[in-house]
Amino acid sequence: MAKHLTSGIRRVGDLELGQDLDFQRRSWRIERVGWGVMLLIVVAALLGLFGGDAVLNQAALGAIDSGLRVQYHHVGRVLDPTHLRVELDGSGRLWLANSFLERVLIDEIIPEPEQMIAGEERTTFVFALAEADAAGTVLIYYKPQRIGPLSGQIGVEGGDSYDLHQFIFP
Repeated sequence: MAKHLTSGIRRVGDLELGQDLDFQRRSWRIERVGWGVMLLIVVAALLGLFGGDAVLNQAALGAIDSGLRVQYHHVGRVLDPTHLRVELDGSGRLWLANSFLERVLIDEIIPEPEQMIAGEERTTFVFALAEADAAGTVLIYYKPQRIGPLSGQIGVEGGDSYDLHQFIFP
């Protein structure tokens, strides 16, 4: 038969067992909070907060009819391929800030630009569009080279420009 002693020691047969019910309850509370935090991390990952093609990782700049629209991911991983999807109208002259280009390795640009013009602050890519008013889609595949924030500007000559902001995880 078990006897409860005031010192927190319980005797069961020949054994003396120490117990601290307040400590045990606190441990259970901390464990529940830990499980909740882990569940939130899993849900955030499924929604794309840490990368991938899910909802929280999608970013779009510009309107479809504004002459420049850019779609990209908010979050990426270092040396992991990602891309910019650019819809442009008019001149077919797209530029990217060199501050962005210096932190990425461009794998491929589709369609391939007819000409690249390097400047001090930005590089301009010239694309052949079927007509002067034609819209075109350009895909720029690249790999981020550094961990941390990745920002830069993108625009069309004589038109709109936008700030790109990504975070690159290890």
